[in-house]
Amino acid sequence: MGDTATSSSAGPPSELPGWTVPTGDGRTDGKQPYLIKNASGRFVFFTVPEKNTPRLLVADIHTGKVLDFKPSSAATLWGATLWDHGSPYGVNGTDLRTGRVTQHQGFGVCRPSESQVSGEWMYGLCPAAMESPAVRHLPSHTLVSLPFAPESGRVHLGDGSLVRRTNTGLEVYNLRSGKAVRVSGIAPEALTYGSDWTVDRFGGRLAYTDASRTVHLVGVTGNASPLAAIDQDVAATADFRQVKTWQARWWLSKPVSSWKLTVRNTSSGITTVVRTGTDARA
Repeated sequence: MGDTATSSSAGPPSELPGWTVPTGDGRTDGKQPYLIKNASGRFVFFTVPEKNTPRLLVADIHTGKVLDFKPSSAATLWGATLWDHGSPYGVNGTDLRTGRVTQHQGFGVCRPSESQVSGEWMYGLCPAAMESPAVRHLPSHTLVSLPFAPESGRVHLGDGSLVRRTNTGLEVYNLRSGKAVRVSGIAPEALTYGSDWTVDRFGGRLAYTDASRTVHLVGVTGNASPLAAIDQDVAATADFRQVKTWQARWWLSKPVSSWKLTVRNTSSGITTVVRTGTDARA
């Protein structure tokens, strides 16, 4: 979970003893996750062994509850949205809080076998359709084709950039112009996916280790996606004449140095700052 800033302080292996997973016959088994695919905000997407077969699950880190979803191996998380196979093509975004499909993104005549999301960007791999992998910029609906053949497990998406592992090293592409512009090539030794290199999902940096185990950071120029609330646990309205306390939580797309909470009176339209704070990572 090193690429998810909002979940660095909590995780299933260290803070939860495992989840209780229904077996289908009225019993429950405690399952320990053995592979975390990705995490975002309060949710984690992981696999557990079940009868020698990996089973994919989504759980709420804060409550320890396994959610009633059956994601495919192509699924990925961003905040409270689970992106997975869509119909007829592309991927659907399901709100994990309601179970409803709230978004759809097309990838031509393709249902991606692998997907990643980082801020405003989504990566899709479509080897079955023999199409080149591509990245979609979600706000503008721009599709950026990538200049290499489909290869599973060799690409890591950042916020406006993409890194590809080749047999000789790493290729870094800047996507922000609407085209995949190769900006650098790096050739560290003994690369393995997710082990000796990773990409910051919330910015433009690649981190990798060389043969001497020295860590290097490589930046990609350009503006990152704007700050956004990727999840929330809050009522739509609050009547402070009836209650003296009000609990609400928001999860942000990246760390912030300061924040403020404002409340608007729906009758008068008056807006009041009710709370302020400094550093927040989640």
